[in-house]
Amino acid sequence: MKVNWLNHLEDNLSLLEERLLFLENKVSKVNKELNFKQKELEQTNKQLEYAHEQMLEQHRLVVVGSLVAGILHETNNPLQLVIGFAQLSSFSIESLKDELKQYLPKFGNRKKQRIEKLISEIEDNLTLIDNQSLKISNNINTMLLQARISGSQKTT
Repeated sequence: MKVNWLNHLEDNLSLLEERLLFLENKVSKVNKELNFKQKELEQTNKQLEYAHEQMLEQHRLVVVGSLVAGILHETNNPLQLVIGFAQLSSFSIESLKDELKQYLPKFGNRKKQRIEKLISEIEDNLTLIDNQSLKISNNINTMLLQARISGSQKTT
C-alpha cells in the first residue's frame, strides 16, 4: 500500500510539474503580449502627443494670423483717408493755381517764382504721399489676400 501511495504521489508530482511548466509558458507568452501591447500604447501615446502639439501650434498660428489681419485692416482704414486727402489736396492745388493765375501778374518776379516753387513743392509732396500710401495699401491688401487664401486652404 505504501508503494501504491508513493507511486500515486510521484504521478501527481509529475502531473503538477507538467502543469507548472505549462502555466509558466502561458505566463511568459502573456507577458510578451503585454510588453508588445505596452510598446504599442507608448507609440500611440507619442503620436497623440505630437498631434496635440501640432494642433496647438496651428491654433497659435491662427490666432497670430487673425491678430495680424486685424492690425492690417485697422492700418488700411486710416491709410485710405491719407490717400483720399492727398488726392483731394492735389485737386485743391490745381484750383489754387487757377485762382492765382489772375493775381500772379500783379506780384513781382521774385514773389511769383517763390509762390510757384512752393506750389511745386506741395505738388511733389502730395505725389510722394499718394504714391507711397498706395504702395503701402497694395502691400496690406496683398497680405490680407494671402491670409484669406492660406486660411481657406487650411480649412479645406
